[in-house]
Amino acid sequence: MTSYKYVDPILRTAEDLARTKNTAAVYNALRTMPLADFIGLSGDNLAKSFPHLAKHIATMPTPEVQARWTGHSGHQLLTKSCNLVRLLQLQSYHLRGRDIGSGPILDYGCGWGRLTRAMGYFADPDLVHGCDPMAASLELCNKHGVRANLHQIDPIPAAFPLSDILFDLVFSYSVMSHTSMESTMAILRTVRSVIAPDGFFATTIRPVEFWAMRSQAFGEERTAALASDHNRTGYAFVEIGGGEGLSKNHYGDTSFSIERFTAMAEETGWRLARIDRDTLEQYQILMVLQPV
Repeated sequence: MTSYKYVDPILRTAEDLARTKNTAAVYNALRTMPLADFIGLSGDNLAKSFPHLAKHIATMPTPEVQARWTGHSGHQLLTKSCNLVRLLQLQSYHLRGRDIGSGPILDYGCGWGRLTRAMGYFADPDLVHGCDPMAASLELCNKHGVRANLHQIDPIPAAFPLSDILFDLVFSYSVMSHTSMESTMAILRTVRSVIAPDGFFATTIRPVEFWAMRSQAFGEERTAALASDHNRTGYAFVEIGGGEGLSKNHYGDTSFSIERFTAMAEETGWRLARIDRDTLEQYQILMVLQPV
């Protein structure tokens, strides 16, 4: 990522604060830079010029690891991450007239922490949480120094690991685009149990058009059948196998109609508040839920 000179004074201030080991003060200083520059920070790149600050900033996985979890890496992934975070901000302003970060935040299905670390722009690290069913994901977060409270959660959760917390924001990006009906319902119930009364849950689902895009992988006959399932029932799912800790019966490629997903949300104590989409993500529809 390109480093711009206009952020150097901010980095110098943060470096001085980092010498005192005051993490909250360091992040307060860093929040004066643009979001894109904050998300692009990496302890690897800072270590030479800002060695004390670098200890407070997560390093980046290799491009191969980034792509294995997200399909993208480098500047392209940075752009997508910034867009998604700004989309979350937009929902908060629409629904509540305020930015995110005034209470605890949960990245549900955090992977290696690419969005978890971005939440430090809005809230101190002790308010940021990430959870994932895969131990390998959490190991990557720890290896690279992601500053957040990390939790392993069951693929089909019955409860969240913490019962004494209510989240102001929960987001789950490209998770329900892979989970079975049973797993999706369990996640909806679990998140509902830990959402604050004025909090919201932003998650993504895939539209029926996704299946045509996957015709080369699955074949035209199979994807046509999956699209037919979606159009008939509002849901289509195909197993693709999962990583460590993921059951192949409950992990794959998934699509939901807005109507079917809305009904599932209502059954688990939510109401659909907003629908949105990022133009860079053709097959991810953002469903914004509020508790009822």
